[in-house]
Amino acid sequence: MNDFNGGLVSCSSSYVDLDVGDRHGLCAFKCNSKAMFTSQEKRSTQMLMLLGGTITFLVTAFTLFTFLIDRQRFLFPER
Repeated sequence: MNDFNGGLVSCSSSYVDLDVGDRHGLCAFKCNSKAMFTSQEKRSTQMLMLLGGTITFLVTAFTLFTFLIDRQRFLFPER
């Protein structure tokens, strides 16, 4: 990743130099690069996150709804 040529950092085409003026600079992935994950992996992750968020929302809504239906049944916290 870091290649010191005459004291300057040289990053490959899929990376960007974080600090051009720094002799010991670091390279990082470019934004929206496909260097680490494929489009299919990103899509799968998005779908899993959507599924997890939906399940969490439904369970939370069910819990609140059952509490609001019969408040007198649940004594905690004491009112």
